[in-house]
Amino acid sequence: MEKTIPSRVFLTLLKEGKRLQDLVDQGAQLLNNPIMFADHDHQPQAFSVNYPADDVQDRMHAQLNSAELNKKALDKIADPIPFLSQNPAFRRRHLVCKAIWNDRWIGTLMIPEVEYSLENLDLELVRTIADACAIAGMLELETAAVDQRRPTVYVFNDLIDDRIANASALEKRLAGGPLTRFFPYRVIHVHSAEYENDPRFQSVMTAQLRARPEVDWIFRARGRVFLLCEGEQLPLALTQFLIQLHDQYGFVYGVSDCAQDLWKLKWMVQEAVTTTRFAVYAERKQAIHNYDDYKFYAVADLAEPEQWENYLTVSFKEILDYDAKNGTEYLKTIQYYLVNDANLQKASEAMFMHKNTLVYRMKRIRELFGVDLEVNKDLLKLYFSFALYKLHQFRSRNLDH
Repeated sequence: MEKTIPSRVFLTLLKEGKRLQDLVDQGAQLLNNPIMFADHDHQPQAFSVNYPADDVQDRMHAQLNSAELNKKALDKIADPIPFLSQNPAFRRRHLVCKAIWNDRWIGTLMIPEVEYSLENLDLELVRTIADACAIAGMLELETAAVDQRRPTVYVFNDLIDDRIANASALEKRLAGGPLTRFFPYRVIHVHSAEYENDPRFQSVMTAQLRARPEVDWIFRARGRVFLLCEGEQLPLALTQFLIQLHDQYGFVYGVSDCAQDLWKLKWMVQEAVTTTRFAVYAERKQAIHNYDDYKFYAVADLAEPEQWENYLTVSFKEILDYDAKNGTEYLKTIQYYLVNDANLQKASEAMFMHKNTLVYRMKRIRELFGVDLEVNKDLLKLYFSFALYKLHQFRSRNLDH
């Protein structure tokens, strides 16, 4: 039986400088996804969406035309995607779309005019297509697809077998309204230094997570795996399951703040990553970490890596230099004191030393560097410097990639 083309609009992201032939050469990979290509040699630009860095929705504009894709163009993609050239529907006129994100071309869409013509292509669909381009562009996703009949966005990639987790549930939530009217959600970054770069293990993990009814969306961006969950709080059943994975595999989870605007997805992703990063280098032991508890740390993330030393306090740099020259562990003492909520008893137990020994070390820190760890003002300055220092160490070990 002849394969039929799904009634969807497919967006293929092409890296800057790549041409159609470069992707045709990767036909083995393309066979796994029904992706349509425009004839880039003839540059059939018919739909253009420009997204400035700010005020995205207010400045969005689109122009619609139709473009002819001839048999010669289809023949070029016959080898990697044979069923496209065999389907007569795609020898007809198409609406060809070109998407631009932040003044950079990110991909091309093809809309078969079998169901939609220029007359009945409503603005809602245009905005939905634009949303798909923007989301994929923001998150640097490999492929995105839009359901033509409802404003629903699917995002998927080569590491996730199913295109979406619990697709029917998500369709119900998105159907009947534009993407800017979204349900309250949080983004969870699933992190493991040992397994994050292992595609086979990721496949197993995503399969387990996909089976959870509480997970509305699984996606991968910039080499990381994320979950999207509806609700202002994480469901208890999902929380318990994530803790089980933490106990078994050492996973750490960074949870973003709650958002209700899909255009904030990029920032929610960054919040989740930032939370995981600081939780790891602060050596916190629990599995799940909320961004709200790490917002102060996140200020350190604003510093440029090349200029990080300029943001350290003088006393912190003095302690750093003193430890390096004398083999002392005053910085380690400060670390344990900070991560144990400035509690002497907890810090001494974590360092396996007597409480009086820790008191003596704090006294020496005060005498040598003029820093009193029991004074909130001094503690605050060290807290920020320590966070920035650990961030630099984290980047230097190439754990953030």
